[in-house]
Amino acid sequence: MAGNAAGTSGDQQAGDDHAEQPPPAAAAAADASTAGVSNNGDVVDDDSVDEEQLEEYQEMLDSLGAHPDKVKINSLSMVAEDFASSTAQASALYKCIRTPLISKQAPVDRKLSLVYVIDSLLKNVRGKFIPVIETDAKAWMPVVFEQMSEEQRAKLRRVWNTWRECNLFSEKNWEEMGVCFVEADGIVEAKKAAAEAKTKAAGIGRKADGSLDLSAKLREQMQLLLDEAQSEGVDELDKVSLERLADINPNLLVEIKRAAEDIVANGGAGGTGGGGVSEMDTSGGGRFSPPVSAFKETRSPEVIARAADWANLKLDHLGKAHRS
Repeated sequence: MAGNAAGTSGDQQAGDDHAEQPPPAAAAAADASTAGVSNNGDVVDDDSVDEEQLEEYQEMLDSLGAHPDKVKINSLSMVAEDFASSTAQASALYKCIRTPLISKQAPVDRKLSLVYVIDSLLKNVRGKFIPVIETDAKAWMPVVFEQMSEEQRAKLRRVWNTWRECNLFSEKNWEEMGVCFVEADGIVEAKKAAAEAKTKAAGIGRKADGSLDLSAKLREQMQLLLDEAQSEGVDELDKVSLERLADINPNLLVEIKRAAEDIVANGGAGGTGGGGVSEMDTSGGGRFSPPVSAFKETRSPEVIARAADWANLKLDHLGKAHRS
């Protein structure tokens, strides 16, 4: 390249060509001695973080919003590749994701998208991101879990499970990250056990297939009352069965059973007392309208009051549990 430079004489070029060159070892030593040193002699940190680049990355994260756009997540992962070889740089970039992830001020709907970004760093970028995240995920996982809805928790759990399938972390660290899921399972099992105890105390057992052990007439009447309770304000997909009700609201199931037993005892289900199920009006969109003899003349005032409460009951919370 020196021979092609403008203004260079032939003699100078020849002199340069024949100048004594340092041996390879000496050249390597010279390179090493100047590595990490700027032109003015200041020491440069090889692990230094480009703040401007971090700000740009933060803007990219903000644009991701609540929707986990795959293209944007891939772009975030590609930028992160420049930070993957240094622990300091990987930690700095990871902090950009972690801060809004655990912040109570950040919208909850953003959390899952940020988790997907972390998931992509672990699986696609790897490098120093794996040990950085491995030592920290157990700190933010329960915080994020508590802020999420049941549907979001299920997706978070699936991500956590894939980390084990991909052998990203040690078994011990992976388990520590997922303590919140194990504890949630324990709570669910405890509630289910308590619900079963209540239903058994009320004389409602379970068959081997998991269905409630009820006589045909009693079950039919209980189902009619439950249908009545869910006839208004509840989406068709959110409606629950008697078995599901036993798990999530055993107290209501017991109330329905008591009311149904009263009706059956007074000939309200398959009897000859003029108030049988066959006489119920199913017009008007499938809503059962029990005859006067079944709900006013033959029932006690307490049962009538309960039926009135059920007519106004909103089972949205049962619907959410049904979907989870």
